[in-house]
Amino acid sequence: MIQVRGRDAARFLQAQTTSNISRLGELQSQVSALTDRKAHLVAYFRLYCLEADRFIILAQKNMIQPICEHLDRFLFADQVTIEPLTGKLIYLSGDCIYSDLANVSVPVGMLTDKDDISALVWGQDSQNLALIMPGPIPAVFVYAALPDDPDLGQLLDNTSAIGVLDQSSRIQQGILVWGRDIDSTDLIVDLGLDDPAISYDKGCYQGQEVIARIKANGAPASRIVGIEIIDFDKEKCPIDPSNPDQIDRLPVAIYDQNTKQQIGRISSLDRSSGRCFAHIKRDWLTISAPISFAMYDTIYEAWIRLLPQPFAPILSHRDHIGQMIERAQRAFTDGKVDIAESTLRSVLATHPDQTEALESLGVVLAKTDRVKPAIELMQRLLEIDPQSVMACANLSVFYLQIGDKEKAEAALADSMAIRMRLAAREADMAKAKKEAENSALEQAKEQEQAMISESRERMSMFEQVLAIDEDDLFANHGMGSAHNNLGQWQSALPYLEKALRIKPSHTVAYLEYGKSLEGVGRIEDAIANYRKGIEIATTRSDMTPLKAMQERLAALQASAAR
Repeated sequence: MIQVRGRDAARFLQAQTTSNISRLGELQSQVSALTDRKAHLVAYFRLYCLEADRFIILAQKNMIQPICEHLDRFLFADQVTIEPLTGKLIYLSGDCIYSDLANVSVPVGMLTDKDDISALVWGQDSQNLALIMPGPIPAVFVYAALPDDPDLGQLLDNTSAIGVLDQSSRIQQGILVWGRDIDSTDLIVDLGLDDPAISYDKGCYQGQEVIARIKANGAPASRIVGIEIIDFDKEKCPIDPSNPDQIDRLPVAIYDQNTKQQIGRISSLDRSSGRCFAHIKRDWLTISAPISFAMYDTIYEAWIRLLPQPFAPILSHRDHIGQMIERAQRAFTDGKVDIAESTLRSVLATHPDQTEALESLGVVLAKTDRVKPAIELMQRLLEIDPQSVMACANLSVFYLQIGDKEKAEAALADSMAIRMRLAAREADMAKAKKEAENSALEQAKEQEQAMISESRERMSMFEQVLAIDEDDLFANHGMGSAHNNLGQWQSALPYLEKALRIKPSHTVAYLEYGKSLEGVGRIEDAIANYRKGIEIATTRSDMTPLKAMQERLAALQASAAR
């Protein structure tokens, strides 16, 4: 960890890093990087903003010195100090982390109010930190400035989530190791032009000109990706990264099984799942179908998953809490009452006002003959949400269980009154929604008319260009797109076909051509076109048309499956 602090810290980091620091609010974080003039990586890390003038760089140990040396070279009259932090750093992971943190003096209640919070600060002079790593596996790095800090000792005594960032977790989290998966010979764009560490709309930084030129002219020669080997058999795999005697067998070259040409190299392997990180050459990048390759004379098939976070979705803290509640409800349905109760209490330890957890825990308690505590939870739920129908309905049932008929009837009456108020409110909202829809429809009609008018004007311009040069790429693509905008699918086809003959790698033309094919009912041709366009867009890292074609292809395939 490195601390960058001072009056000019934000401005200094904005000028040096590849990400846009100006968009980073306090207690938030983002992936960032340092590059040299040729856009080669100097370091790749997560940057946390603790205060307007205080930032933390969380990086692997062997990156710390290069980062400090690189930043020091650009310090002139800046009011900035750069220092490695030497305190104790503990890695925590698992569902229990947030409730474990709640047992000490870390102010995790802040997580309740702000879902995008990425850092917590506590202790003397605010030197102790909890740095949250967004990802599929809930993870936190806890830092104590002093190894004998009492808060850290209390946390270590009470936590159940202390762990090691093992190979499997690291690969699932999408964390690349410096010196193994990436190093100073890699261009930052090798991680993908859609990488969150790269900003294209901020002021100059080292390497920005090269990055912009690659984005404009095409993709780099290779890309770092995730690979998921199909039907992977770890017993037959000749590599075991957990064995110190075999670690030198990585990276390992992989080859096209037909031509025997090297297509890339695998740098990290999770032997338990067959998931890997690999550098793959541009011509073999495809995400629409598995790739085949040879490794140590064995043929494998695998799916390519683009970085970052190649194997599992990034979960927000709110999503994680939702998953825990769902898991508790399933456990209760399956008769696992203890698991359901402990999971819900873990949620409420950090989110005491989480209404769904309160309601679910109340039901669990009542079903296990703890009715009075269940009533207390429902009363607390009503304090938080006075319009909670379920709280009143549950109270009616719970009061009957203890024989208090008068309170049960009162709670039932409250429930009915709330239902009536909500029904009236829903009717008002439906009326307002209808009025908004009518207004939006009118706006859509106006926009459609404007688009038709603009498309006709553009067609007139493109006709003049084509009269001079019928092989002009821009005019052919533009004419086809304009016909598509007017719903003239058949008329669009010859222009887009010609655009693709002129430039077979023109990914946006594949998108428009697919729309034309869909419009004339040639669905199988459209599917084949989108698959080809997706492969080309993948190799070129043209993420906007790539995502659009993926969505249209998925919709066509889903429709065909029905």
